[in-house]
Amino acid sequence: MKIEKYKKLKGNKYEVTLDNNEKIILYEDVILKEELLLKKEISDLSRLTSINEEYEIYDVALKYLNHHVTSVKGMKEYLLKKKYDLQKIDSVIDKLISKGYLNDEYFAKCYITNQVNLSLDGPIKIIKYLENNEISPSIYEKYLSDYNNIWPNRIDKYILKQKKTNK
Repeated sequence: MKIEKYKKLKGNKYEVTLDNNEKIILYEDVILKEELLLKKEISDLSRLTSINEEYEIYDVALKYLNHHVTSVKGMKEYLLKKKYDLQKIDSVIDKLISKGYLNDEYFAKCYITNQVNLSLDGPIKIIKYLENNEISPSIYEKYLSDYNNIWPNRIDKYILKQKKTNK
């Protein structure tokens, strides 16, 4: 199939019009990787759409990571909710891990710091959440141990506050 024209869409997508008036939306990375600008011809449309879907999953994952620090399990659940293919999700997650965008240790550190500074959650509740996200104890224990001396002070402050409010 011959490519008739390209039309730039929002983001890094293009609408590609083929000679049979069929229109497909491709990511610019796919167009460059498959050298469609030079060839101006598509030989295997199903392979191209498969590659394009993987780029779509990667793009969705990066947008999610822009707003949320998450674990590998959390990212997998998010992408599965979007009803993407499990094999492609695993491939994208491996790519994100290798590039350093997805890191369970960083997630554990951020989560523990946020919970200690912004909530009244104790170590048991924090550990339970991290274990539900499949974070290994060796990762979270080194960050939780930094806050061992904080818990008694926080409990005392909380009790004093409750005493003042409850007369």
